[in-house]
Amino acid sequence: MSEPRERLLSLGAGSRERLSSAQSTALRHVQADISFGPTYTVGPLDNSPPVPIGEGLASSLLGIASGGSMRVNTSYAVQSTCTGFFVQDDWKPTSPRPTTWASTC
Repeated sequence: MSEPRERLLSLGAGSRERLSSAQSTALRHVQADISFGPTYTVGPLDNSPPVPIGEGLASSLLGIASGGSMRVNTSYAVQSTCTGFFVQDDWKPTSPRPTTWASTC
């Protein structure tokens, strides 16, 4: 009776698909505009006329802003796909040696 022959060549094939996505809202180059007015520094009575100078500075020292705005950069989102196919060939030169393989994609 003869011994079974060992396979010296085996082929394999497959595919791969990858989806990559990234999104960001960068807070670089933010521009803020804060204004300080005499809203809370008029005094001593509510109907006192405002002084010509210094009440905006007094409001900023108290930390009370009368208004403001801020401009931020727009956000972005990127998405890409990558599809690959491969064929693989495993070859054994002789049975006691390790397998070597090569593939292409």
